Amino acid sequence: MVPGKQVPHFKAGKELRERVDAAFEQEQAGNKAEKAELFPTSYDTKIAHG
Repeated sequence: MVPGKQVPHFKAGKELRERVDAAFEQEQAGNKAEKAELFPTSYDTKIAHG
């Protein structure tokens, strides 16, 4: 019989979760700003109502 293998389990601490969440939020904000630069609101409304 082959013995079972143990797999180490890593649980992220509060500080690590907060840092990852903050980095994700900054990335999302950057993506929104970049999209706003590519597609200004006035441009969007001209196409939608055009």
